[in-house]
Amino acid sequence: MNLTAFPYRSLLATIRMLTVSALVVIAAHAAEDAKRSYNLPTGDAAVALRQFAETSGKEVLFAAETVRGVRTPALRGDFTPQEAMAALLAGTGLVATPDAKTGALAVRRATPPPIPKETARAEPSPTTRAENQPALAMDQVEVTGSRLRSILGEQGANPVITFDREFIEGSGITSLSDLRNYIPQLSIGSSASFDGNSGGSSPEGRLLFNARGITGNNTLVLVDGRRLPRTGQRGVTEAYEATGIPLSAIERVEVLLDGGSAVYGADAVAGVVNIITRKNYTGVELETVYDNTFDKDAANLRWSLTASFQKGRFSARVFGSYEEQKDLARLDRYWLRSDDRRFIGGTDGRSVIPVGGRILNAANTNSNAPTVPLPGTNGALVLRIPANSDGRNVTVADYVGAGAPTDADRYDSAPYTNATNRFRRSAITTDLNYAWRPWLKANLNVGWRQNNSFGKSGPVSISTSTNTVNPAVSTTIPAGYPGNPFGVPITLQKFFWDLGVLDRRYGMETWNVYSGVSGALPREWRYEAGVNFTQSNPTTEDQVFQFDSTKLSAAIRSATPPVLLHDSLRRVGNPAGTIENLFLTGANGELPKTWTYDLKADGPVFALPGGNITAAAGTEMREEYIAFNRQFFAAGTESAQPKEKRVVTAGFLETQVPIFTPQKNSVPLIHQFSLNAAVRGDSYNDFGGSTRLRFGAVYRPLKWFMLRATHGEAFKVPLLVDLTRPIGRQSQTFTPTGTFSLTDTFRNNEPVLGPVINQTGGSPNLRPEQSTNDNVGIVLESPFALFKGFSFSVSRNTIVIEDRVGGLNYQERLAFFPEMFVRGPSLGDGLPGKIIEVDNRSVNIASFKNEAWDYQVRYSRTTATWGSFDLLANATETTKLEVRARPGVAPSATQTALLRPARGSANLNWNLRGLSVGVSAIYQEGFPQSTVTSTLMPSTILWNGQLGYDFDRGSLASRVPFAGRYLGGTRVSLGFVNIFNNEPWISATGATSSVIDPRLRRYSITLRKSFGAKPGVRLPGRR
Repeated sequence: MNLTAFPYRSLLATIRMLTVSALVVIAAHAAEDAKRSYNLPTGDAAVALRQFAETSGKEVLFAAETVRGVRTPALRGDFTPQEAMAALLAGTGLVATPDAKTGALAVRRATPPPIPKETARAEPSPTTRAENQPALAMDQVEVTGSRLRSILGEQGANPVITFDREFIEGSGITSLSDLRNYIPQLSIGSSASFDGNSGGSSPEGRLLFNARGITGNNTLVLVDGRRLPRTGQRGVTEAYEATGIPLSAIERVEVLLDGGSAVYGADAVAGVVNIITRKNYTGVELETVYDNTFDKDAANLRWSLTASFQKGRFSARVFGSYEEQKDLARLDRYWLRSDDRRFIGGTDGRSVIPVGGRILNAANTNSNAPTVPLPGTNGALVLRIPANSDGRNVTVADYVGAGAPTDADRYDSAPYTNATNRFRRSAITTDLNYAWRPWLKANLNVGWRQNNSFGKSGPVSISTSTNTVNPAVSTTIPAGYPGNPFGVPITLQKFFWDLGVLDRRYGMETWNVYSGVSGALPREWRYEAGVNFTQSNPTTEDQVFQFDSTKLSAAIRSATPPVLLHDSLRRVGNPAGTIENLFLTGANGELPKTWTYDLKADGPVFALPGGNITAAAGTEMREEYIAFNRQFFAAGTESAQPKEKRVVTAGFLETQVPIFTPQKNSVPLIHQFSLNAAVRGDSYNDFGGSTRLRFGAVYRPLKWFMLRATHGEAFKVPLLVDLTRPIGRQSQTFTPTGTFSLTDTFRNNEPVLGPVINQTGGSPNLRPEQSTNDNVGIVLESPFALFKGFSFSVSRNTIVIEDRVGGLNYQERLAFFPEMFVRGPSLGDGLPGKIIEVDNRSVNIASFKNEAWDYQVRYSRTTATWGSFDLLANATETTKLEVRARPGVAPSATQTALLRPARGSANLNWNLRGLSVGVSAIYQEGFPQSTVTSTLMPSTILWNGQLGYDFDRGSLASRVPFAGRYLGGTRVSLGFVNIFNNEPWISATGATSSVIDPRLRRYSITLRKSFGAKPGVRLPGRR
């Protein structure tokens, strides 16, 4: 393709060079100021100490037990770190002691609190821990990409983007789908359907996460570190579907931008998305969100209730939500109001079938270009069904009098379909915990989600023709049939308006049950063991509103055939149920289940001068089941799907080796140097075993400059559906242009036209995929006081997949896999016969390579006068996308990096005494409309905003009489999406791939009220 160069790429390179140069110059001349500005509100001591560490640049060490339940006073003004810490801990019973070697501040209790006898027997007192054991640097958690626990937000070898509650509230977004658009590395298009819900007549909108645009289940999606159930194994892409997880239940979302297969297993080839739910609060919280457009009523209303309490050793948390959204009709958007795209330079995409129906001679092999006339009509090729016809007593003269269909008669689906569909969603999660002893804590988590979405659809249509898949089944209207006076078989194409305009329903119910135990072991080790069960049940409606060709053929040949040639716009042709009984019956349903049993432990192994070598080890067994609850396909086109089972057993080991650390033994030009490695062995009951490695390194020559690198391997077996789905053979009409177009290069570039048998299903000969993932990058953190809290990172990610399981378009399939085409007999012209069948099943593509640059900028600053500022920006730029169908062949000309547009997002949030203002932008570079055209879609930018007020942090409640009693624990915010009402760019064919959804500019109002929140416990999202 001859494509226009993108100046955006040059601009990115220039920005990258200038940013790095500026940071180096700034950092080289930086000097620490003696005093800094602090603006810390009254609150939980653990939170205040974290904020102090961020502002002062000092490392703070403390045990979680030491500060639990302690509240610190507000701290505002300019102080040295020592002055600030003294003021912060005044009156709290805590003191801070600096470490003579590292300068770190260790926080402990000035006077040991009374110790219950049982507690004293079970574990050392907080004072003993703080003084005689290594202090905990903040709270350690398991961060996505590693089984080892570390400090949340700490930079490591793995590039991870974190979107926390502060970001969620500051950006003004109200759904997980909106948050998804802020992750540039995720693909766009159908897998990013708005609010996880598509438009049109198909309601099966799905919220998927495909990193780097690599589909085929190569991005693992976790909730609290545990896998979601996989859906879509029957008729669409099998993937982890997150539809229906309410945003109000989420504490943060972590995205690993590197391969994680050596830690999590094969599905983490391109990355991992870990959705962390809210846990760290006590009390009751009620939230309601109203979201709507400015010009139409496509309202979304959400309610959520969270209750959490603790009594003694027992704690419980319950979360529930309900959500409803109205639909937006295609008629409400001018660019979607019709399938006739000629008004924007496209073609007429309306159906060739007229609204009232038409007939033609069944001898025509291509109904879109008939050449055989109807007898007795003076050469007429196509005729309309006569107005007011009863479908029985019709003559040739009646048909001739009705005439041929005109352009105005063509059926347009737009008035009967939606731009976005309506849905209802519910979710409830219960989390129970009992801490019997420090070494034994039990947890039971039960979650349930339900999603019901509804798509508008036009009337049921029929297109009778000779069945080329199974000649024994003929659905033509034979000569002598009631309403067929021509003496020859005819093809009927019509809509059954008398059955009404029907809706389609898609439902998905998901269950998750986890039961586990965890606790402390000797020598600071911790363990966790559990059983996790997940199940989903996605289904379509019981009647799919399509004719079963076998049933229809039998009815046509029966002694009492149905009326088919009537004018359904004006007459009811048949008794109720007659036509409906000829539809395909049964839901397009599936029942995927997964049982996971795991045991893992982590802790220090032995000490080095730079610190403890830590390790995590564990074992896992996963049982995956898939069954289809009803038969959807017509008899003869696909046989029944058997139940399938896959068992995977695994063992893993991960270790971190701190050779040089700033706390222990840093030397000039080696501020930090650490290594990490992971190995995982997986054994499949159907593909044997494989062992894969990942190793990485972190090197800081200076405190503010870090280099990091990782290399990982992955082994991924074909999906069950790719192996075992029964073979389906259906007739498909090939046209000169569009998806079903093909040029036969073996017959002098002759176009393939007319019906061709399309074979689908599983291929038992597929081989496993082998892949590697390399990531190298730098992180710059400015030490200059004015820019303290500013960091910039850039990394290069390379993914190489061999024997990738996937599909090709028909043209590439013919070029590289000609053996997958069946030809008819030779026509005597010295060329191969014409194509009559194509095997369109998945194949092993020799190699796939994707290279991309990722960028991130963070800046957080707190001032005494102007409040706090938080900036987060991310961008990605794909520089190479190379697909080779077979070894040694040239790369695919239709798969290039230009099809992965550069994308970026940025959010700036300002907070001052309870008031918060946020503005964000999402950018997408222009890119080709399709793989076969050089016409470019223009670049797109989406602006969002948010305005909020937290009465707990502000002073308004205390200044207004009686307001404090009623407004305490209240936060209200107003959000705006697509502030400037930008429209998505639409191609002449109607296709679009944009971050802008058809609802255009809209607003949201969020009201949150907390009741009974206990002191010392921070509600996520409240600073």
